[in-house]
Amino acid sequence: LLADGPKPSGMRSSSFNTNNSPPDSAKSQETFTMDSLIRKLTEFLNILNSHGVDPEIVNQIFKQLYYFIGATTFNNLVLRKEMCNWSKGIELRFNISLLEQFIRDSRLQDSGACETLEPIIQTCQLLQSRKTDADIKSICEMCSKLTIAQIQRILFLYTPVDSYEEKLTRQFIDKVANNLKEIRKLELNTEQQILI
Repeated sequence: LLADGPKPSGMRSSSFNTNNSPPDSAKSQETFTMDSLIRKLTEFLNILNSHGVDPEIVNQIFKQLYYFIGATTFNNLVLRKEMCNWSKGIELRFNISLLEQFIRDSRLQDSGACETLEPIIQTCQLLQSRKTDADIKSICEMCSKLTIAQIQRILFLYTPVDSYEEKLTRQFIDKVANNLKEIRKLELNTEQQILI
């Protein structure tokens, strides 16, 4: 879902070649686009349907695929500082909307696949949001699926792309973290009272 930039370390392309011919440079430099991902998901769904796989299993498969896509995207995002900015948040949110549309078009809404993308959706919202002291409460409210450590990491890596934006200060990040701790503590107390 992240379009450009180098892959994080540990993500190497495979050099395994089955036909004993030298690897084709065009194939080894293959780029992935949202169109190619949607095409692969469509092919995969068609194969599952043509073989009569139970719809519940298809739902589970796509839920796991989307979980993997969301988790991998999130991990790449927090490992690459150049991806933590406002414009990448918009680009990423658009790409996620294409995945959500695929689920709707494929009638897989009951699979829970889109719900697995919530953490990365909230990350996009965090990247796109205003980041001033007045916005701390709204930042905390929009990130219910992210941990405090994840939010701190994203804010720490956040890189302003325009001259009118300023680098986030450590004090601002600490204020957000403290506010989140208070909110999560209140939520936990409320849940415990409900259980009693």
